[in-house]
Amino acid sequence: MRRKSLIFILLAGFVLLFSGTALAADHSQGKDCLSCHPKYDHSRLQKYEGSKTCLPCHSDQVNEVIHSDHYTWQSKPVNLIDASGKSWPADKPVGKLGGLNDFCITPDINFLGILTNKNGVNVKGGCAQCHIGMGGNPAKLTEEQNKENVDCLLCHADYAVYNRNLKTVVYGQDGKYYYIPNTAVIDIVYLKKATVAGTVDITAALKSIKKTPDNKNCLQCHAFAGGGANNKRGDLEPIHMTDPAKVDVHMGKGLSCLSCHKTENHKIAGRGVDLRTNELNYNVRCENCHTTSVHKGPLGATLNNHIKSIDCTTCHVTEYAITQSTDVFRDWSQAEYNSVTALYEPKIERGQNLKPVYLWWNGTSYAQPTDAPAVFNKNNKYVPDRTTKPDYVTLFAPIGSINDPKAKIFPFRYHYAYMPIDPVTGKFFPALAGYVFMTGDTLGGFTKGYKMWFGVDLVTPVKWVYAERYMGLYHEVKPASQALSCTSCHSNRGILDWKALGYKGDPILYGARKLATTPVVKTYTVTKTTYLYATASTKAFKLTTLKAGTKVTYVSTSGNYYKVQVKVGTNTYTGYVLKSYLK
Repeated sequence: MRRKSLIFILLAGFVLLFSGTALAADHSQGKDCLSCHPKYDHSRLQKYEGSKTCLPCHSDQVNEVIHSDHYTWQSKPVNLIDASGKSWPADKPVGKLGGLNDFCITPDINFLGILTNKNGVNVKGGCAQCHIGMGGNPAKLTEEQNKENVDCLLCHADYAVYNRNLKTVVYGQDGKYYYIPNTAVIDIVYLKKATVAGTVDITAALKSIKKTPDNKNCLQCHAFAGGGANNKRGDLEPIHMTDPAKVDVHMGKGLSCLSCHKTENHKIAGRGVDLRTNELNYNVRCENCHTTSVHKGPLGATLNNHIKSIDCTTCHVTEYAITQSTDVFRDWSQAEYNSVTALYEPKIERGQNLKPVYLWWNGTSYAQPTDAPAVFNKNNKYVPDRTTKPDYVTLFAPIGSINDPKAKIFPFRYHYAYMPIDPVTGKFFPALAGYVFMTGDTLGGFTKGYKMWFGVDLVTPVKWVYAERYMGLYHEVKPASQALSCTSCHSNRGILDWKALGYKGDPILYGARKLATTPVVKTYTVTKTTYLYATASTKAFKLTTLKAGTKVTYVSTSGNYYKVQVKVGTNTYTGYVLKSYLK
């Protein structure tokens, strides 16, 4: 019996030894673990509490997310200047948090809450409705708290079974607001709940988990930014989620948001005029897929030459807000009652089928600092409306001019608002938006916002000013058949104001812009000893001997010779050398 046991143990040892060797061999070949081991079934999880549930297996990924722009809503400024022309300090973060804007004023004091509408119904409120978190303000949480505050399913679950509209806001016994999935049963420990339509089947949501977000995951927030459908961007309408072919040639052919907005470790590429950061060293641009010789046919060369001064979007994004109107002007001094939501909102003027504004842009933006007095356009040489709207304050604008070799003409969306500043300090300040929405008292909302923002009471009447911004238009791209034609610009009724762009008139009549160019210096190396001749002939006078390895600078071409300049000892010569002796 002992002998049989010993034999069994030895056999088992050999099996383990060789299976271990085989396993190591498999690993060294870089095989996918899932080729042998089945994919983990997330629906086995009993409940979902945001990244707190995911953290045990995905700690690296959670750590990446909480340091991304999409989560922090803050980042280092990239190519950004203020009214003095100075670059923003690298250690001075920019973004939604800590900033002010003309749409929602600021998320800092309006992050998440519960509003009671005129029908007595509790509803969700706050900017966190478009944040990839579970309700906590990342700027006010510790590192460990942030690790449990990410809503992973918002991007990685199927939109049909889990999305931001199926979450509810609850008010806990700790005096804080949280987001939770609106399941059929909600824990009674919460003191207050905001009602929403529909419930979440957590099992179905967990079962639908995918590695890569699709367009609906992105657009559930980006198509509804600014408090409503297409309110903010103008070129990201809800129809992109259902029938994108009607408005965008790229999405219509099946491209995803991530086809252009490359990702790496949960960082996403993208930089706009008013989006002042780019967390990846990657520029999202048409030329990443289309070459600068993309145009063919009789006019191909002419159109390709246009790309030196005109961005592709100028001709291919001809209008925006095609199926859904967008916010054009937001008046924060007045409130209007919305019978659908039974809440108030600032007075909003909307527009549809809008045409872009065309300006030069070199990739650098101007931004009004939040913590500095408002700079009126008449005192700001970096904004487009310095003379036409001198008493406006520009919040965001493109930098560039006809004389800037890095600048091209781009299409922009224009938005403006009526906002208050403190007449004493000259600074903008926010409203407590939830108070405005529930009461319609805009001045009261700003008075309360002033106290929360500065920590003191507002003692002087506010000064109302117009604030404007320019936003890039990169979506709703038209195919070639629907793009601008030659006469769209070059005719008596052309869409471009040539003089405003710095031209004397239509370039067809007055000529294209002339830019000072830096000459390209070509250098060659002598491959074997030869002579430098006074003229392009071996019979000409020999100026000097050129030894193998000598560097010469190209000047011009003459038949089989290059005219070059070379320094030999203390003397500099200009002469001719056979091309065959150079590389």
